[in-house]
Amino acid sequence: MRMVTEINLTGLQNSTTMVDMIVFANQVTNNLASGFLIFAIFFIMTIALVRKGYEFSQVILTSSFICAVLSVMLRAIGFVSVYVMLAFGILAALSLLFEFIRKKQS
Repeated sequence: MRMVTEINLTGLQNSTTMVDMIVFANQVTNNLASGFLIFAIFFIMTIALVRKGYEFSQVILTSSFICAVLSVMLRAIGFVSVYVMLAFGILAALSLLFEFIRKKQS
């Protein structure tokens, strides 16, 4: 016999805007929906900038910085967990350090 998990969809039925649906998805997934959305933005931005012909180290720096700023803003309103914010902050700091070292060697 299979166990069926019941999910209360009342909040989704009462939503009238896209923001309401994102808030509901965040509540159901314990703030993972917005975290995955930021990771998707990061990967889409990275692929788009690499296809434009930019250097990979600059692409990672740009993408991680923009996503770090976005995650700080979303953390301020409670949309993402502190771990997502820290992950992009650390990634931005490491890529900035790598870029400084690379520029210094050339």
